Amino acid sequence: MAWLQAVTIAPIEVEATLSYVDHISWVKSHVSILRIDGTLTPSGLLIAALFMLAFTVINLVGVKAMAETNGVAVIWKTTVPLLTVVVLVLLAFHPSNFTAGGGFMPYGAHGVFAALPVGVVFALQGFEQAIQMAGEARHPQRDVSRAVIASMAVGTIVYLLLEVAFIGALNPANLAHGWANPVGKGDFGPYATLAVAAGAGWLAIMLYIDAVISPAGTGLVYVATSSRLSYAPGLWTWSHNLCGLRAGF
Repeated sequence: MAWLQAVTIAPIEVEATLSYVDHISWVKSHVSILRIDGTLTPSGLLIAALFMLAFTVINLVGVKAMAETNGVAVIWKTTVPLLTVVVLVLLAFHPSNFTAGGGFMPYGAHGVFAALPVGVVFALQGFEQAIQMAGEARHPQRDVSRAVIASMAVGTIVYLLLEVAFIGALNPANLAHGWANPVGKGDFGPYATLAVAAGAGWLAIMLYIDAVISPAGTGLVYVATSSRLSYAPGLWTWSHNLCGLRAGF
């Protein structure tokens, strides 16, 4: 199960990247990436394959190259969300939104638990890479536990801050009739939409760039971890058979 979820996430992240790229007008006018039903066109499949090839090549170069490349992506992936929080809070924050449309948890506990498997859990999976790649750690007994705890803590804090900024930056008029459509039907990229509404078009551009860099960084790491998870069952089988041979003698 660990291998299945790891090996499928990299293609999922690549498709997420391409779905955002496809909504950029000048890209859409020159390259056909997605069909109307959301599936990839032949051009989209080729671009997706190139993304996966790039991830593989970086990992083949070595864990150091992968770590350095991912380090740049991590800095970007942390800076842009925090910048988004600051800008939205300073330019468009409406405290009344936190009590509008039924207040806290307007859909009750069902809404919270319904969001967990499709969003929250998926977003906070990043802790497992520290464990799966512990073989390359210089001081695993010290560093692995720190990496797991720190990644969970930082991820949780960033997502909570983003949620607070999102709720506060919504147009109060959109909440007059509840939370069914708080951003606007058909709007693609809620934070980019809120940034434009707040007069920060430059931030919307950064968010669309981030929509390419962030999933790509995640895909890069999952190609690395899926290779380790592919190796682990083979190593276990080999050692198990070796123990069986020794017992036979």
